Amino acid sequence: MYKSLRIFFSGLFIISSSNVYAGNDHAQEYREKVMSAIGSHMKSLSLILKQKDNKTLHQHMSKHTANLVELATLTPDIFPLDSMNAKGVKTKEKAWDKKEKTLSDDFKKELSAFQEAAKKALALTKENDFSKLKPALGLLGKSCKSCHDTYKEKD
Repeated sequence: MYKSLRIFFSGLFIISSSNVYAGNDHAQEYREKVMSAIGSHMKSLSLILKQKDNKTLHQHMSKHTANLVELATLTPDIFPLDSMNAKGVKTKEKAWDKKEKTLSDDFKKELSAFQEAAKKALALTKENDFSKLKPALGLLGKSCKSCHDTYKEKD
C-alpha cells in the first residue's frame, strides 16, 4: 500500500512539474508573480528613500535590494520558449529566438543589465551610501522600463 501511494504521488509530481511550462496558464502566472515581487521591492525602496530620517527602515533597504538580486537571477528562467503561446502572455515574440529555441540576444542583454543594476544597488545599500543609492535605484528602474517598453505588450 505504502509503495503504491509513493509511486502514485511520484507520478503526480512528475506530471504536474512537467506542465509548468507546457504552454499552459501556469508559466504566465508564475512570471507575473515574479515580476510583481520585483515591483513590490522597487516600490518599497522608493518609499523608504522618502523617509530620510528613519534609520530602522534604512536597514531594510539591503534586504529589499538583496531580494531584487535574487529575483533578477530568476528572470532568464521565467521566459522559456514553450511559454510564448501560453494564455495571457504579455511578452512580445521578439524576446525569443525561435530558431535557436532560446531567448533573443537583445533580451538577454536587457535581463543582464537588470541583474547588474540590482547588484550595484545592493552593494551601495551595504555601504550605506544613500547619496549614490538613489541614482542607482533610478538606473534599476530605467532598466525595468527599458525592458518593458521593448518586450512587453501594452495593456
